[in-house]
Amino acid sequence: MTDGKTLKWLCAGIGIQLRLRNEGRKMCRFEACQGHMVYYYDNMRHLVCKPYSKENLHKMAVELNIKRCWFHKNHYDIPKRRIEEIGKKATLISPREILAIIKGVDNGKEVNKG
Repeated sequence: MTDGKTLKWLCAGIGIQLRLRNEGRKMCRFEACQGHMVYYYDNMRHLVCKPYSKENLHKMAVELNIKRCWFHKNHYDIPKRRIEEIGKKATLISPREILAIIKGVDNGKEVNKG
């Protein structure tokens, strides 16, 4: 039975929530919660997530404790004093790749944003 505790782990530089699942044994196993997001930022301090949507951007901001005033139309800016901290939870990519995520382009092909 799941005890309901949720732990945050850092996996390959990406913050992923894992749920601790105790199955009545001495050993516990971890399983990823469904619906996690991957965070990306560029050297201009722009921050986005995949899957990309404005709703997910705001969820990301809550998870990273970034104030809503840092939201700009289609991305968040990373506060200067928190670049190092948030950089440990996100993957550094180019500004072009940030733009491709925002536009819904994957490998040069437009992705259905549904």
